[in-house]
Amino acid sequence: MMTDLKTLVLRDTAVQGAGLKNVAAAKGLERIDLSETQVDDAGLAHLASLVKLKRLNLWFTKVTDLGVLHLSKMKELEWLNLEETDVGDKGVSELLGHSRLRTLNLSRTRSLTQH
Repeated sequence: MMTDLKTLVLRDTAVQGAGLKNVAAAKGLERIDLSETQVDDAGLAHLASLVKLKRLNLWFTKVTDLGVLHLSKMKELEWLNLEETDVGDKGVSELLGHSRLRTLNLSRTRSLTQH
């Protein structure tokens, strides 16, 4: 697979969770855009091995709190878009301990408790 690949954009494609299994072979990936896809929690499990990933766009996907658990292995992650997902309070709590995360978009996130 493309070991030198740094950026992958799959926005608004038919990719689903299982389709990310092959993407995980591109160990040098630093940016992935999966917005407006059918990617779910199981799909994020395939990406957990991408330890160099810095930016991940999951806008309008099927990701929930369970999927966020896989992101904890991505120690270099600095930017994360979870807009219009089903990530809730538990998932956000997991992300708060992520030392490198600088930008987190939770706009219109459907499962967050409104205080």
